[in-house]
Amino acid sequence: MAAGSSDRRAGVSTILLVGTDADGTRTDTLMLLTVNRPARSLSLVSIPRDTLVNGSYTVPKINSVYGVNGGGAEGIEMLMTRVEQCVGFRPDGYILVRLDAFAD
Repeated sequence: MAAGSSDRRAGVSTILLVGTDADGTRTDTLMLLTVNRPARSLSLVSIPRDTLVNGSYTVPKINSVYGVNGGGAEGIEMLMTRVEQCVGFRPDGYILVRLDAFAD
């Protein structure tokens, strides 16, 4: 399916799960969660943090995209774009969790 295509299956959503490191700049955990409501199923696939991406980053790995782009909304937007380039479609949304949230 082409990026930006409207051929997505009804009732199926894909969410990018992102976990940042202790300083909140590197996304050391990246997973795609697919929720298929009609089939009542979930699937999860990990995106390795060392996946190479196109960009003028000092370290051209997917886990640096969020921080290099300033974090926040701009960082997550660029991360979603890079994930889309890697997997061939844009996730429907994302969940961002900081490492320190698990400690709390």
